Amino acid sequence: MRGLVKAVAAITVLLATLHLIQSTYSAEVELFLDDEKEMTISGRSLILTSDIVVKNKSRLLIANSHIQLSVRGERGYNLLILDSGRVMLSSSTLQSLFNASTIEASGAANMTVLNSTITGFNILTSRDNSTLHIYDSKILIPYVNCSGRSVSVTGGSMPKGELRINTPTVRLERFKGDRIMMDVGNSTLRNVQANQLAAKSTGPLKLNSSRVGNCTVESNMSVVMADSTFDWLKFFSPGVAVNISISKGRAGGPIYADTNVTVQRYWYLKVNVTDLAGSGVPAKIIVEDYFGKTVTTGEADARGLYFKPILAEVVNGSKTVFLGNYRVRAEYFNYTTRTVPIVLDGNKNVELRFIESVPLESATKLTVSPRIVRVGDPVKVSGWVDSKRSGEHVEVIILGPNNSRIDRVYRTIEGGFFEGEFKPTVEGRWIVYADWISGPPQTSNTRSRAYTVLVEPRPPLIILLIRALPIVVVVIGICVAASFLLLSRFRESKT
Repeated sequence: MRGLVKAVAAITVLLATLHLIQSTYSAEVELFLDDEKEMTISGRSLILTSDIVVKNKSRLLIANSHIQLSVRGERGYNLLILDSGRVMLSSSTLQSLFNASTIEASGAANMTVLNSTITGFNILTSRDNSTLHIYDSKILIPYVNCSGRSVSVTGGSMPKGELRINTPTVRLERFKGDRIMMDVGNSTLRNVQANQLAAKSTGPLKLNSSRVGNCTVESNMSVVMADSTFDWLKFFSPGVAVNISISKGRAGGPIYADTNVTVQRYWYLKVNVTDLAGSGVPAKIIVEDYFGKTVTTGEADARGLYFKPILAEVVNGSKTVFLGNYRVRAEYFNYTTRTVPIVLDGNKNVELRFIESVPLESATKLTVSPRIVRVGDPVKVSGWVDSKRSGEHVEVIILGPNNSRIDRVYRTIEGGFFEGEFKPTVEGRWIVYADWISGPPQTSNTRSRAYTVLVEPRPPLIILLIRALPIVVVVIGICVAASFLLLSRFRESKT
């Protein structure tokens, strides 16, 4: 009887074990999507021991999940996106523990990686009219080879490895990589960081706001580079370089060009034009070359700012010709600033100031009188604002020598008028202007035209006495003569 019980118990354990094993195998997850099937994996952590296959217009969405291929790296499993299949990885991690695993997109397939990480694979390949889109994601694999229809990377990083692109269209923006090799149709690169970049394009090649180590560029049409820094840069086709700096060199560093290749190098010229009060003047900016020939002209904006790239160098395979010896001035109606010489071997800021009062268009009008006074004498200021309303606040600013300053705030009366006075305490040149501080929107100019008041010193008392001495002598003489005359008539009357 006891033996029968043991036998039954053994059989029960065996059946339970078999059931457990069967249950384990039946729970294995296989991701094989075919014939337009769709699947979503969300909020899961999975270990897969088979390939992920998405083909024939099927779709797979992996969101907020962690997918691991291989248990301990004992065998390699791959991600295959074939024949118009589509895979989207969103806020997830796709990891392989076998370093020979691959990701392949082919046959008009599409792979989109959004805010995710791909790590542990050996290579990611996109070919046969496929597309690859990466947004704010990390690609931690050593090799990415794209020869499909298009590639776009926005906010991605590939800190170690080679990104090789051979597609009709490529767009890299806010991408941090190691080595980038491109042979493409049309390309746009903005805010790219890389140790090495070799870019070749049959169409226009544009690169902006980037930081690259060693770089070579070539295009069958045009190369335009701007606002970027390199350790070393060479053009294999004609191009334009605007604000391009070479970190290992002086004054912006040298740019190299291949034989029979010409590169035009520009630097930014920024001009700030102001009047006596420091208000911006929308003046005409004139840039002349060394011989006085006008190179370019332009208009400053309402703030008095002018900003434009100006040709400074022409680089070819044999030499560099410097053209950046310029002179700059501003004109406003019949007023002209002084001419400032510049050497445009880098970005330059130029300050131009009108030394005369210029008639700015303003919502605040001001008159000042008299314009020549002595220290301590009153100066009257008056004016009006365009609103013609009472209760508006107007600040009159008076700037004197040695950083002296007087501020007065007046409230307008009916008709928008205001008036007041001040007494300069220091001799020299004073600048007076008004600002309608409770005035119209900032799109309007509320600062009035600035005026100059010349304050002369008040002479010492001894000087005044000396100056008055002739008058005193004359008065005394007249008084004495009158006294003698009266005395003589008095004597005649007595006789």
